[in-house]
Amino acid sequence: MGFCPSKPTTPRQNIPFVESLLVTPKIKLQELEGLTWEETFDLVCKRGRELNKGNPWLGDPRPFSSLRKNLGFWKSIGADRTVLSWIAYGVQFRFEKEPRRKFFENPSSVWQYEFLIVNTKNLYFLVINSHNTTYPTLARISSVV
Repeated sequence: MGFCPSKPTTPRQNIPFVESLLVTPKIKLQELEGLTWEETFDLVCKRGRELNKGNPWLGDPRPFSSLRKNLGFWKSIGADRTVLSWIAYGVQFRFEKEPRRKFFENPSSVWQYEFLIVNTKNLYFLVINSHNTTYPTLARISSVV
């Protein structure tokens, strides 16, 4: 296959639940023709619950996992392999050819802070102790340069 920006995502590590959904035969939406809305809803929910068994994201409270929690339901409404892989693994940005890098000059204000870069032996900074955030301490960097 040549260049295609719409290919399924290739994960760094496969997730068995996702891989099993990706190879499950595609849902034939023609089966829903002629059904009432209630019958369609019931069928889609029944299939979705069945396909969603073993979903590793079911108990994940993070907001970005909300789509993944229902991956089986996405399959039951006809989402194809590409869409399922994007929901599960994220979307990979593909380019037909790599874009040229753009160089940006530092703003002129960077020279106002040159002393921080050059004179690190005398640079002090606040260290907030992780177990005592009430009293930050002043620490000196002396071993950097």
